[in-house]
Amino acid sequence: MGDFDYFWEDVLKICQESGKRISIPSAIYDEIVRLKNGNDKGKKYWARVALRRILEFSNKKCIDIVNIKKTSNPAAYADPEIITLCEKLIDTNKTSASIITNDVDLIIRTRQLLNKDGNS
Repeated sequence: MGDFDYFWEDVLKICQESGKRISIPSAIYDEIVRLKNGNDKGKKYWARVALRRILEFSNKKCIDIVNIKKTSNPAAYADPEIITLCEKLIDTNKTSASIITNDVDLIIRTRQLLNKDGNS
């Protein structure tokens, strides 16, 4: 098993037991598809891993791809949609939102924008 398999198994179990779903913007999905079709072998591998994980969560009705289109956008850049989705989830649910990423710029940008409005 890979390093993150246990983590994702736990996330799936929590989703199934709580009835909560993961929401991802379509731009994230499109960006993953773009990476899968790119030239970087490492990114292609991880994109395929991500797509298999999304399929697993989709089969178990634990994920929503927000505003998905019939075809992917080859120029997709997900960061603005991720931040907007977090803002929307926080405003609608009056709760916190979590971003799972190693993109330091996205973390900083999201925290700064959400904290500016008094959110966390």
